[in-house]
Amino acid sequence: MFRYLHTIKNLTFSLAASMLVTAGAQSAISASFIRCKNKTGEEVTITLNAMRKFSAILNCIKADLISDMTPCAPNGGFGLSAPTGDASLTGIVRRWQDYGDHMGGVAGNRIDSSTIWFEGGYMSPGDQFHLGWTFTVDRLSGTAVLKTFDDDIMGTKAGSVTYTCSPVDRKF
Repeated sequence: MFRYLHTIKNLTFSLAASMLVTAGAQSAISASFIRCKNKTGEEVTITLNAMRKFSAILNCIKADLISDMTPCAPNGGFGLSAPTGDASLTGIVRRWQDYGDHMGGVAGNRIDSSTIWFEGGYMSPGDQFHLGWTFTVDRLSGTAVLKTFDDDIMGTKAGSVTYTCSPVDRKF
């Protein structure tokens, strides 16, 4: 009987430890980094699986062009930023129809096996979405295109710039 209880106790302990390790592995986010450079040396950095917020894993993009928003969003969704201050993320939505009453920055993201796509703009209630830029990476060729659009609210002018992208490892 003692041997039986001891075996059950060890089995229970092993099972609990295994569940903790598995849960820890599932909750850990492994970020992937992509650095894109154009001919003048300007950089755009993409971080896939950058953070978990609002019960979703978010992908982020960073570039000098992007301001007044935190440009992070779930795959297939949109990140909403505060209109003033540090423009921190205030929420996420999965459909463009759901940010109609938002005031502030909006970043969209979509990733599939061949493309990584981000867009950024500004929304104010009762008005239309003001698209400032899109950034599209071809995952097969490693090339990307930044498109900007004429928009007085976003302060952008129409144009297109090509980038070369590659994955990078974090140094620390």
